[in-house]
Amino acid sequence: SLDVSGHGITSAMMTARVAGYLSSEFPEENLALARDGDAQVFLPPAHMAARLNARVVGQEGVTEYLTMAYVHVAPETGVARFVQAGHPPPLLLRRGGGAEFLGSGGLPIGLIKDAPFEDHTVQLEPGDRLLLYTDGFTEAVLPNGSMLDNDGLLDLVERVPESLSGPDFLDELYNALRGRIGPEAEFDDDISAALLEYGQV
Repeated sequence: SLDVSGHGITSAMMTARVAGYLSSEFPEENLALARDGDAQVFLPPAHMAARLNARVVGQEGVTEYLTMAYVHVAPETGVARFVQAGHPPPLLLRRGGGAEFLGSGGLPIGLIKDAPFEDHTVQLEPGDRLLLYTDGFTEAVLPNGSMLDNDGLLDLVERVPESLSGPDFLDELYNALRGRIGPEAEFDDDISAALLEYGQV
């Protein structure tokens, strides 16, 4: 999940550029991968963030920066390693109930040369979910003028029926947010989210 600063064509171009840097179509150019003999292996997320930061900072004339939450999950073990680069904290939703915001903030990509980034690790169990989202959710303005914030987001997530998954879950979450801010209200920022669902329930 990522969010580029600003709006318009320059931000869209930055988004497309970053997507290219992490594309599976050209693994030799993917900043998240490294060659190990004949194989391509995933780098630690913080290492990828540092490589991406160096690439963005090094682009002459580019003033945009981006926030990002990047997760790599080992499918055999459920070990999830992630980096949070100025992005809202991923929300871990345990299968049997319980939720936890993860991460420690971090600096955005593209602001500071040689910025430090930190890897985090969490053990996922079958049926667990990880919600990645932009700050358009938590900074959505409610009718009383306050922002939704993390507690409000968690309340919305807990109202989504547990039976929903994938796009249905995300659609219901968006509809719940729209219900909270009002049908005529405008969002001040982009709203996007991704739901990682681990294993089988």
